[in-house]
Amino acid sequence: MATDLDSLVKLQEALQEAETASRELAGVPDSMREIHEQHSEHLEKIQALETRIQEGELERRTSEAAATDAHEKMTHFHSQINRVTTQREYGSLLKEIDAAKEDMSSHEEAALATIEATDTAQTELDQQRSEFEELDSSYNEMLVGWEKQKPTVAARLKEVEADIEQLTEVLPAGLVGQFKRLYERHTGHAFAPVAKVEPQPRSGSVWHCSVCNYRVRPQVIVEIKNNGSLIPCESCHRFLHIKDTP
Repeated sequence: MATDLDSLVKLQEALQEAETASRELAGVPDSMREIHEQHSEHLEKIQALETRIQEGELERRTSEAAATDAHEKMTHFHSQINRVTTQREYGSLLKEIDAAKEDMSSHEEAALATIEATDTAQTELDQQRSEFEELDSSYNEMLVGWEKQKPTVAARLKEVEADIEQLTEVLPAGLVGQFKRLYERHTGHAFAPVAKVEPQPRSGSVWHCSVCNYRVRPQVIVEIKNNGSLIPCESCHRFLHIKDTP
């Protein structure tokens, strides 16, 4: 006869399975997690490089336009030299010419630096795209396979959700509430398996909580084994559970 302990263990397993299925249906299965992260990382690098190149092109055009404007100013000031009538006007015009020349040189250097940076980014982008091709092909192939599996996973999720509803209904409401608080507090693990340490000379078998390593009293083991009692660990407060051994 199933005990509340057995039912709660099944409830936890069902909740964990449902959470995994829901997460996978909303994204990718755990088996694809590694390649999905690699694919996303490569794609982000490619997009970042493309953005850097676009911004570089804009900066280059802006610098070149500013250099052209400075050159036109310098040309204009040169054309005014023959029109000055005083030494002061001449000195002032020379300052304007020097300023325009310096401005033009500064923008030309900025444009050249941008071109070099853009060329470097383009080389890196070409390399990233080349490396990405095979990864992208494998990733898309796995996505196609996952899309075919989704209906099966979705159907299984409905079955599990029905099991969760049924288990919740047959268990005492207070016990379910206590279990759920533990489940949420310990991120999906309301139970702590009890582990048996190899028998020690003179002391016999020793049991301990496999989560926090707290020693479990022999009487607790007897209560769980014989009566299916729900007993929390005295240290981590999860329900103690003895897994069936083959």
